[in-house]
Amino acid sequence: LGGVDFLRRHCLVPILCGARSVESYADEVIQSFKNVCSSDDDDSFWPCIVIDHHLGPKELAAIFSHTVLNVHPCLYDAYGMTLVESAAFGVPSVVNCGGKVGAAALLGENEGCVALDLSGMEEEIRTETTDGKND
Repeated sequence: LGGVDFLRRHCLVPILCGARSVESYADEVIQSFKNVCSSDDDDSFWPCIVIDHHLGPKELAAIFSHTVLNVHPCLYDAYGMTLVESAAFGVPSVVNCGGKVGAAALLGENEGCVALDLSGMEEEIRTETTDGKND
């Protein structure tokens, strides 16, 4: 089963949120994100949502009230506000273990903030969902 099948089977719709500050980088990140929602084998597609503007409190509340996992893959973030926002809604977060994100140290695993190696995450998701481990 491919990444699309995994998302479909678990009724998960990935959402990428973040205001664009550097267009070329934003385009690259968005394309990589959308690649997770498509399958090379059979042209399958699963919806993924891209929100590329600043989110106000009501929009954040609407999103986090339906979120099951917050992934914060950057290597460095002085604070990592999304970790605090997700914790406020009881949503666990995953951060890159090779990086430094301020709020990760503040929250720790007891508050639902877990560090994992996220390098090559897109390919790992495809591999993990195609080898039958998640059946």
